[in-house]
Amino acid sequence: MTHPAATLSLSERVAYLRAVAALVSVDSNVAQAELDSIHHLADELSVDRSALDVDSFAKDPDIALVEDELGRAESLGLAHALLTDAITIAFADGAIDPSESKVLAHYALRLHIPVAQAGVIARYVAQTHDTKDGAALSKELVEEIAEAERVQSPGFIRSMINRLRGAKP
Repeated sequence: MTHPAATLSLSERVAYLRAVAALVSVDSNVAQAELDSIHHLADELSVDRSALDVDSFAKDPDIALVEDELGRAESLGLAHALLTDAITIAFADGAIDPSESKVLAHYALRLHIPVAQAGVIARYVAQTHDTKDGAALSKELVEEIAEAERVQSPGFIRSMINRLRGAKP
């Protein structure tokens, strides 16, 4: 199975990789596992590492380029693929920092991915990684997006359901 972005032009694949790689430095800890994951994604997209200095860009991303690529990814129908790759990279070091969760929420909002879909993607990636942080990431991500979109939090919704069922909050 080929990656959805594999058919893009080289410059578009490089831009796609940059948007994903930008997530690596968000928590101020550039882990080798995250860089290795970016290298693997570059290999999957047939991008020679000489075409993109992933390590350098991941450590000091150009945010304007990333924002441009988020818009381009959405217009090319790659919004879900990009968010999935970004979440996968965030999981690579085995932990999710709250700052990474905030950036992932920004990506989802910028890519116009609804709260529920972003949560499903996060849970899917978490299950694939089989890590204890998986549930926490998907919860944090959904809460970040919900807050930005002014959607009720999962805790509020549970409270309402419990009240409807006659249970104490």
